[in-house]
Amino acid sequence: MANSPAIFSLLKGKKVTLQGRFDRSERPSIEEMIQLQQGKLVDSLNKSVDYLVVADMSSGMPAQRKAQALNLKGASIQILDVADLDKIACPTEQDIIQIIRMGKKGRDILTKAVIRPERRRVGNFGPPFTIRGESFDGLDLSGFEFRTIRFERCSFAGIVAKRTVFSAALNCNFKRANLKAARFGRVSGSEFCNSNVSGSIFRHFDGADFTGAIMEGCRFVAGAQYNQASSAIFKGAVLARSVFRVPRIVGANFDKIDLRFAEFFQTYMPSASFRQANLHSARFFMCHLVDADFSKANASDAAFEDTNLSGARFNGADLSGVNFTSARTDRVDFSKAKNYTAFRAPVAPVEKPIGPALTELESLIAKAKRIDFEFKVQRKRGGELESVIVKDGRGVTAPCGFLRMYGVELTQTLMKLASRLRGWKVHYETLEVSSNKSPKSGRELREIVLSAISEAFAQPLPPAEELNDATRAWRDAVNKAVSKEHEATKKAKAAEKKKLAKKIEKEVGKVTDVATFLKALELRVDVEKIKKATKMLRAERFQLFNDVTDAHLNGVVKSQTDADLVYACRIESDGKYACCTQNLNICGGLRGSICKHLLVLIIGLVQAGKLDPQTIDEWVAKSLDVKAELNKETMGEIFIRYKGAEAGEVDWRPTETMPEDYYAL
Repeated sequence: MANSPAIFSLLKGKKVTLQGRFDRSERPSIEEMIQLQQGKLVDSLNKSVDYLVVADMSSGMPAQRKAQALNLKGASIQILDVADLDKIACPTEQDIIQIIRMGKKGRDILTKAVIRPERRRVGNFGPPFTIRGESFDGLDLSGFEFRTIRFERCSFAGIVAKRTVFSAALNCNFKRANLKAARFGRVSGSEFCNSNVSGSIFRHFDGADFTGAIMEGCRFVAGAQYNQASSAIFKGAVLARSVFRVPRIVGANFDKIDLRFAEFFQTYMPSASFRQANLHSARFFMCHLVDADFSKANASDAAFEDTNLSGARFNGADLSGVNFTSARTDRVDFSKAKNYTAFRAPVAPVEKPIGPALTELESLIAKAKRIDFEFKVQRKRGGELESVIVKDGRGVTAPCGFLRMYGVELTQTLMKLASRLRGWKVHYETLEVSSNKSPKSGRELREIVLSAISEAFAQPLPPAEELNDATRAWRDAVNKAVSKEHEATKKAKAAEKKKLAKKIEKEVGKVTDVATFLKALELRVDVEKIKKATKMLRAERFQLFNDVTDAHLNGVVKSQTDADLVYACRIESDGKYACCTQNLNICGGLRGSICKHLLVLIIGLVQAGKLDPQTIDEWVAKSLDVKAELNKETMGEIFIRYKGAEAGEVDWRPTETMPEDYYAL
């Protein structure tokens, strides 16, 4: 690769060929890494090849047997699997440091050299690379993905790293950094003082210092394996609209912190301190806050749902509009709080019996293959509507997170959900129900689901006429919003199409021959696909079995990686297109546009004079407005004709291609 840095030359002068069925995303990343290391990719296996890389070493594929036969005749072909190639071509940690220090210029290079998730999955032992004691101060590292790198005692002071991924950064310095929308795995002991990390995600922040950091909309989502974040410092930080889904925070200190609209889910925080914190509209769901201190905090409109507040202190706290209805508040003295409205708080939730509507719904779920439904709930008047989604009559996704009570019926799960969302308003007009093989369907099933929800949430249904009017109004609003979105998308596509047409007219002019067709093609289709197609045509001869009419182009293209694999290809005058294997499995390359097999067929036939460039250019242009569509009957007929031609039973003569005809393309 001509523009590869000098530090990447581990395969310089080596010829490498890939054979076998690699994962869809794996092959391109392997090719990029080989080219980055200045290796030469070749498509055919011959005695000049240095490395044969196979998808599966145990498969005993023909390419392996051929390489062994060539070695017996004096060749020196080393047979490798992907892991073996990785050992040979993998850069050193010093190489990685040098690339990171290139800043933005090094991002794509590092991705090609190291960040290959399909081969570098981070296991229980952590990332495979460790960088210690290095300074990257002031660099722009936006968009980097350090999934395979562990940083220890490194300095990132003042960096810009928007949407950057750090798998592990232990005891590192991120002071005064701009880290918007970044993702962090382990950041134990690291300093984020006076940094902007708004919209970022943290998974393990034990001992991290966030003093003075702007952290609006951050998410703390530690899993069970990261069961605590002890002694994290948030002094003077802004945590408005942040979400904590952390099992345990030991020594939690949120004094004087801006936590407006923040949410804490199922977090264990005994003796937590929220003194003088701004907790306006904050939400604590199923949290353990025994002996917590909320003195002089602004907790207006906050909610403590199914939360244990035993022994908590609210001296001087503003409790106007606070929801304590499902909280445990024994040993709490509210006499010194401000704007407190007394209520009767149960020490433990009272179990309600399952009613007839819920029982009937459970019976239907047991008999049906599938019953799904979705409805909206609202935390407070004028607030945002949030979804409750029930899939397959079992798992429930709700504002309180995913809820599934294993070994129990859906009715009990709904009752538990209603308990957790006590005080939320159900909007019955938003209910949508779908089913498969249910004994009851349509209006009857909808009424049963409505009754079950009403029973679980203990909220009466509106009068039938009122509910019908509200349902029509809701659906009209939804349809209007969807139509508006579709119209906006349609207009954007039309504008993009018009812009592309002008660009082609300016840069290409009228498509009349191979050269102008290819120029237009590069503007219409993914350039990487075109490169792969022309590379295939340069590498070897092809017999392109084809059928060209005014309405369509059919053809068959052989795979380069597997001699036994062929693809049936088709594109029609209205832009519809398809490509598939003999088993009628759709080609994986049909993502957003025609694949390399179709391009091999099209470019080969245009070059051979068998296909009018202007006509096929119009067909390709129309293909941008449609998605790949596989008609198995039509594609099967192409394969039947091809097999007949191979057996000499059908007169179907292929168009021959010669590699040298494509060197100049």
